Amino acid sequence: MCGIWAVIPRGKTGLYSSDVALAKQMMLDTVQRGENSTGIFATHYKEPRQMPTGVKVVGGPHNIYDNGPLWKEFSEWMGLNAGCIIGHGRLATKGRISAKNAHPFQHEHITMVHNGTLTSGYSLAKKGEVDIEVDSHSLAVIMAEKGILEALGSIKGAYAIIAHDAKEGCLWIARNSERPLFVYSNNDRHLIMSEEEYLTALVERNNLTKHGETVLQFSQECLIKIDLFDPKEYTLAGDISVLRKQKEKVQREIDRKAREESEAKYNQTVKSRYANPSGHVMMYPKVEKKKSDPKIVEFMVMNVRKYKALYLYECQMDGDSLVHFQTDDIKNGYIGRRGYAPVHSVHEKGMYTNYFVKHRSITWADEVSTPEAGKEEAPPLVGGSFLTYNGKRIGTAAWRERIEGKEGCFMCDGDFTLLDYKTTVLTDDDKLLCQKCAKELHVYTKPWPHNHQPEILH
Repeated sequence: MCGIWAVIPRGKTGLYSSDVALAKQMMLDTVQRGENSTGIFATHYKEPRQMPTGVKVVGGPHNIYDNGPLWKEFSEWMGLNAGCIIGHGRLATKGRISAKNAHPFQHEHITMVHNGTLTSGYSLAKKGEVDIEVDSHSLAVIMAEKGILEALGSIKGAYAIIAHDAKEGCLWIARNSERPLFVYSNNDRHLIMSEEEYLTALVERNNLTKHGETVLQFSQECLIKIDLFDPKEYTLAGDISVLRKQKEKVQREIDRKAREESEAKYNQTVKSRYANPSGHVMMYPKVEKKKSDPKIVEFMVMNVRKYKALYLYECQMDGDSLVHFQTDDIKNGYIGRRGYAPVHSVHEKGMYTNYFVKHRSITWADEVSTPEAGKEEAPPLVGGSFLTYNGKRIGTAAWRERIEGKEGCFMCDGDFTLLDYKTTVLTDDDKLLCQKCAKELHVYTKPWPHNHQPEILH
């Protein structure tokens, strides 16, 4: 936390002795915000474009005004030449405590005091013959090189600043939401301080109020300009928030393009790994994994082989399609047997279609009776029972008997077929419901996970 203050006469005749007395009191009050170092500078009222004259020391303001010759000489100079006077009390946050790192900072045509700590948008580096050790010094350099508005729109962090511009012969004033800066203006002068209480007390103690003037705070992120050739009024010179938002928008677009270029470069690198010397891209054949195929496949077991800790069975279907399932232990008695099972997943690889079924879902043909001619074939079911749509178990024989007995949905009396076993809901009192009626009554729990895919072995 630092403090800044300023006495700016509204006339063109420069400082009076009363103004110097006010400046001394403001310098003393600012000790409350920082006394690691103290600095002041004064502009020339006859020629505002001339570089200001100033002094800065380590410690509080007593190191200036208790130094008889120094304060006397500077006070006499101000009485003859000063147009306005600006001061700073530093509480060090970055950089060592030294007269070099005390405010004000000068670079080219800019002389500046700053209250706050910057987080980004500046650099601590050597500039010419001067090593920059603190963020405030770096801000003065940016202001001189880019302009006040551009500099404040580029930085991030807390700031309240008063800067003299020798090119234009004016003062620039600005603050953001993280640092305060108050002003009191009457017919004679503008008084600026970081502390509202001290500024109010100063005005009351010196009976400066004549026409009901009050202490006001500068608006956030508004750049204020005081023309020292006519310092009676100050004007709004720019909106820092608008410029900052524009810069952020431009930066987001730059970042987006950089990401796209990086992704394109990465994709090209990956693609080139599969390129042969002729330049043609040799990609591995894509294995397409499909969702569950609800159909039931018929197959004959042809071979079994060890796969890691399991046994993988290879079965032949009609045409070029294959069926696979796996077990925990080898069952040589399966070789040559014909079975039925619902498909859990399908892989297309090259010219072959591979169907995968679960061992527990297989119904062996030699264990079920052949259906009579003209009758619909019963679904292949596991162990004489199966799970209904809502996950409840019903026996195969009971299902066949109930369906062949023309038992339908007990709500809508709709008919079921033998192959409706995946869409039927079995209630708690052993009644059959179709899906539509079950959803209307909210009696079902959750569907049987027919689409859950097992781990596929290649």
